Amino acid sequence: MSRLSMMYACQRNQALVLRAQGDLVASLRILQSLEDPIKQSGDKLEQAEYWQSIAHIQSDLHHYGQAMYFFAQAQHQFQQLGNQAAVAECLLEQAWLNIMHLSSSAISEQSNQSRLEKAETALQQAATELRNRPFHYWRVLYAQGKCAALQNRKIGALNLYKQASGIIALLRQEILNIHVSSAIFHQAQRLYTDAIQLAMQQYDSQTLFLLIEQQRSLNLYHHLQQNQQTGKGFSGRLPEDLQRQVQALLQDEGSSEAIESALQSFTEALLHASAIAPRIDRIIALQSDIDSVRSILGKWYPNGWLSVSYAFCDDQLLIMALDQHTIECVTVAFDANLKAMIDEVCLSEYRLYTYADLAYIDRPECGPWSRLSTLAIRLLPPYIQGKLHPNLRLLISPAGLLHKVPWAALRIGEAWLCERATIQIVPGIGYVQFIPKPPTQPGEGLLIGCRHFNGRADDLLHVGEELDHIAHAYTNLTIHRCEDSIATSECLTMLSETNPVVHYRFIHIATHAQLVAAKGLLAHIKFWDRELLFDEIAALKLDARLVVLSMCDGNLSEILPGEEVLSLSHGFLAAGVQAVISSLWPLEDELSPGIMHMLYAGLAQGLDAAAALTDMQRACITSRGRMSLPIAWAGLQIIGIDQLNH
Repeated sequence: MSRLSMMYACQRNQALVLRAQGDLVASLRILQSLEDPIKQSGDKLEQAEYWQSIAHIQSDLHHYGQAMYFFAQAQHQFQQLGNQAAVAECLLEQAWLNIMHLSSSAISEQSNQSRLEKAETALQQAATELRNRPFHYWRVLYAQGKCAALQNRKIGALNLYKQASGIIALLRQEILNIHVSSAIFHQAQRLYTDAIQLAMQQYDSQTLFLLIEQQRSLNLYHHLQQNQQTGKGFSGRLPEDLQRQVQALLQDEGSSEAIESALQSFTEALLHASAIAPRIDRIIALQSDIDSVRSILGKWYPNGWLSVSYAFCDDQLLIMALDQHTIECVTVAFDANLKAMIDEVCLSEYRLYTYADLAYIDRPECGPWSRLSTLAIRLLPPYIQGKLHPNLRLLISPAGLLHKVPWAALRIGEAWLCERATIQIVPGIGYVQFIPKPPTQPGEGLLIGCRHFNGRADDLLHVGEELDHIAHAYTNLTIHRCEDSIATSECLTMLSETNPVVHYRFIHIATHAQLVAAKGLLAHIKFWDRELLFDEIAALKLDARLVVLSMCDGNLSEILPGEEVLSLSHGFLAAGVQAVISSLWPLEDELSPGIMHMLYAGLAQGLDAAAALTDMQRACITSRGRMSLPIAWAGLQIIGIDQLNH
């Protein structure tokens, strides 16, 4: 590349960055400053790429005539140069410009019909060349689907949308970095919405279910698939100096600007680590085999099961219910009222008011637990409530804000939801196909507890008592115990390095944890020596049936587009743990030992984790005093599926 070409490339890249940041005018200004120098250089490839870049910005500015002109110019130049891939890209963009100009309400008008024909012709020409370029080909299929929908060929349109969505899922599944996976979904957000809306119009519940499940938690599934195939976790490692910088900022509570800068470097390093990670040989299956999933769940839960999946689509909340025989979809308006109700049950400032029912004291005319009862009606429609019974396994796949809902505390009539069913949170129903196989040996127990943090956090004085209760629950199980100065991050990191890997029936971690607001990558657990970060946890290879996080913020999360979840719980799932029990809010120090004693009493008796958690919650409800209030027990949730008894 000549020095002049390098200069043009740098300035074009600067314009691309400004475009991505939404500063279209500044981006256009930089590109226009290159027009005369590029003309004078006589470089036809530079000229074509210049026109193509100008066209993209004109399109973003809704200057469709100008955009069409420059794409046509670029296409002609690329054609002369024999660059057929670039020709196809220009044809694709011109097709989309014609589609955006179409008026679906007047498709029969001659001008619109002409634009439609031009779009379809351009797409046909582009399709052959772009078929092996998935980042472009999904947009070809999507555009063809839009053309079919405009001509009222809805079945054909839906099939094309499904193919395009499948390519997006494939792209996301091949990428280990959670932010890149989410960014790809964000680019295809309109496709996802159009596909769901068309499936709803066609009353095609199975396609609707698969479209929603197809885009869930793909980064987590990729980690699990890699663990199963390679026998080890994600191999990328961040530079030690960057690790130390992030650790220091977390320990010293650095300024928001310093944390933001470190996080940007942190993300870039993760991208690099993802790029050099070994690729998997086999692509994860795109579509959940519903019949296979039903067969698996039917064997695991002979007393009955019900999967409830949630998805947001524009201003609607979709609620999908799958059981042994049926798939049902209910839509609920996601209006300001519903959002306010969700905020009231999720935000910390409302917690005491909601879960100690101070609202009833303030307004007794509304009845007890009115907030939790009203929200239950919106999130669990009558069709679902009618299927509930105490032995039912209720598998919930939340979306967006709903990841913060304490489902056990929703009020159904005169009972709590955890009294009406055994609740498990799952990343998606397809998760059942990726769960690590159950161990053949009984396993051991590992207790990790930190009471003191050398001034980095408040002391936790009840940790020792909590670990004592757990150890006493097991009489025939080998228990390893790491406390205070030996409760270091190596208690976990060394587990990935043992050969053979030791199977643990459970790992219990009692310490502090933190999720930095809107910065899920900085989620961490505090050990005696340092903070163990989310990416380090996800990189582990753990052979454990269950991890219990007895800590604040253990189940708080940052939710990225495409239902990619950054939380400590999901980090442990990515590391190969079958299930994680953690809390949405801090457990009260005085109540925590008793709660953990009841939980582990059930586990020691042979109950799987979800059943033991449910028994504990039901026992709390029938007790007296503060222990009976949902503020004491409702924050605890199980994420994943523990297979011990399956």
